[in-house]
Amino acid sequence: MAETVNKDGLCAIKIAAPFGGTLELLGYSRNGVEPDLEPYFDDVPGDQNGGDNGPPIEIQYFGEIARVRIEVTKFDPAVAAKITARCPSATAGTPHTVGTLLFAEGEYYRLLLHTPTRPMNFTRAIPRGAVTANKGTKWQTYTCEFECHKDANGVLYNATTS
Repeated sequence: MAETVNKDGLCAIKIAAPFGGTLELLGYSRNGVEPDLEPYFDDVPGDQNGGDNGPPIEIQYFGEIARVRIEVTKFDPAVAAKITARCPSATAGTPHTVGTLLFAEGEYYRLLLHTPTRPMNFTRAIPRGAVTANKGTKWQTYTCEFECHKDANGVLYNATTS
């Protein structure tokens, strides 16, 4: 295949809260969304290369997560409030019970970056980063950051849009 200029098209950001619920449109990205796929590795030291002080003799892979920072200027405030709550069964301004186990108790979201080509559907997304929305007379920007993990089936993301 030849190299070419690529574009995925308009990115609609949708969430399902809780995960198995109905997808709802948060809004559209300001300048696109750039998911960061973050791998986890560990070095294996060995005397062949100086032990702990030298380069590894092997590198072990431990999986990956994704960090997804979203910035929207046209959005549904009711859907944004569900994200701001951080847990699907909580409400914005009233935090969930301290000690909640997010995976075991199903307190995570489905996050869909719905584009005409190459959509990304994150099956276990947690709004773990900062959530901001400017206040004032100027148009509002809503920003949130999700940390996405593989689900019980080992899926970090897929291309499912339904």
